[in-house]
Amino acid sequence: GFLPNTVTCNVLLDACARGLEVFHALQVYGIMKEYNIKTDALTFCAMSRVYSNVRMFSEAEEMLNLMTRSGIPPSSLAY
Repeated sequence: GFLPNTVTCNVLLDACARGLEVFHALQVYGIMKEYNIKTDALTFCAMSRVYSNVRMFSEAEEMLNLMTRSGIPPSSLAY
C-alpha cells in the first residue's frame, strides 16, 4: 500500500466534487485529519465545492471560514 499525501487527497476531493459524492469527500477529509495530512487552499476549496454542488451552502461557507481560521488567506480560487 501507500500513504496518501495532500496532492492525492486533493485529487480525490476534486473528483468527489465533480461526482457529487459528499459521503466519500467526508471520508477523504476525515482520513486527512486522522493521519495528519496537511490541508491547503485546494483542500478547503474542493470541500467547499463538494458542499456547494449539492446545495449545502452553509457547510460550503463554513469550509471557507475554516480555511481562514487555519491561517490560509482567501484567494480568487476560493471564490
